[in-house]
Amino acid sequence: MRLAAMFVAVVLSGTPLLAQPKSTDGMNDNEVWNAACAQVGDVAESIMQLRLKNTPMSDLMKRTDETVGKGTTESARSYAAFLKRLVVAAYEKPAYVTEENRVGAVQEFRNEAELACYSGGIR
Repeated sequence: MRLAAMFVAVVLSGTPLLAQPKSTDGMNDNEVWNAACAQVGDVAESIMQLRLKNTPMSDLMKRTDETVGKGTTESARSYAAFLKRLVVAAYEKPAYVTEENRVGAVQEFRNEAELACYSGGIR
């Protein structure tokens, strides 16, 4: 399953997660999808910011395990796997020295994650 599709499935499952839309009540399918993909972007942005601060990758993996990795539901395990794949993807990107390059890298990573999400949403 694509990462983005997995994320949306987890968000829609109602599992309390770090990054799910506040509420999907009263939202149509497109609004739910947009909210979920925006959340994918938020999570990707946070991960990349930590990566660019030279936070050890192992720390992020440990945080993921402590936060959602111990979940007993399939959706919690899927979300933890999704987060870990995002962490790996962030660490595959170069670390930049200048603030301007860091800001650009964060935005680019967020956009890549959102693109993957929206691409997964094409039915």
